[in-house]
Amino acid sequence: MTADGRALAFPRDNDSLLALDLESGRILWNYPATGIFEGVVGGRAILTLSGAVVALDIRTGTELWRTGLSAAPCGKGALTTEGFYLATLEGLHRFDLGNGKGALVHRWENPESEAGALLLLDRGAVTVTS
Repeated sequence: MTADGRALAFPRDNDSLLALDLESGRILWNYPATGIFEGVVGGRAILTLSGAVVALDIRTGTELWRTGLSAAPCGKGALTTEGFYLATLEGLHRFDLGNGKGALVHRWENPESEAGALLLLDRGAVTVTS
C-alpha cells in the first residue's frame, strides 16, 4: 500500500510494519508487531493486534493511540473514513480514527455463528465465517 510518498508493507517473514521511501526504497521506520495491517486513512496506519487496535502516524511511525480489546478479534476489520469496524467474539466494535475511542455497536446473540471477518456493504455489514 502506498500513501504520502511511502510504501507500507507488513511482510510475513518480518514481525514489523515497514515504511519505505518510494524513491530510494530506504526503510524510513519500522513498527514491531504481529497482527493484521488493516490499511491507511487520514494519515494513519491501522493495525489489529492480539489485544488492541493501534493507529500509527504514517510519516513517523509514532503510535497515535492504542485501544485495548475486551475480546479476541475475528479476522480482518473494515476501515472507512468514518471509523474502523472490527468484529470480535463479543460483537461489532467501532473505533474513532481521531482518538481511538472504541464502542460496542452490536453484541452478538450467538457468537459461534455470528462472529467472523467483517465485510462492509453499501447498506450494512456482514460477517464471514467458515
